[in-house]
Amino acid sequence: MRFLGRRAPDRDAAPEDRREPQLEAVAIFRADGVVEGSIQRGESRLSDDLNAGSALQVWLVGADGNREWQSLRADDVIAVAVPPHPDPSPKRMARRRHVLDLKAPPYLISGTVHMPPGADPARYARSTPHRWLAVTNAAIGFADDTFEVDVLLLNLDHVVRS
Repeated sequence: MRFLGRRAPDRDAAPEDRREPQLEAVAIFRADGVVEGSIQRGESRLSDDLNAGSALQVWLVGADGNREWQSLRADDVIAVAVPPHPDPSPKRMARRRHVLDLKAPPYLISGTVHMPPGADPARYARSTPHRWLAVTNAAIGFADDTFEVDVLLLNLDHVVRS
């Protein structure tokens, strides 16, 4: 049987052919606090999906302790801490690195932003055409705690621009 050009799974396939989707741990920073969950790794980078306007599909533990998939609107997410991508993207370009301090209430973020050559570090977060900005080696201050992550995808709609 065919469905949208895809072959139906072979019921007699060997167990190694029936792989579970690969999940990655993430931390999601929202106005009401930080939640941890997992996302399914796709073919494209998460930052590309978010910049395209996709909702964030997250495997979260509910209040009752049960795990379930939830769709989070990108507007409701201030930042997402993700593991570094194992393979360099073919879209990766040579960039200059600058440490920036940014405010996205209730969070204070400090980390390295990879900018195009010639970009002004003081104005880059205000002028980039992308909604989501990757910040590496990031420290996120919240209440009396600090989180340190390798890669943070920051929603620039929440950044206070001075």
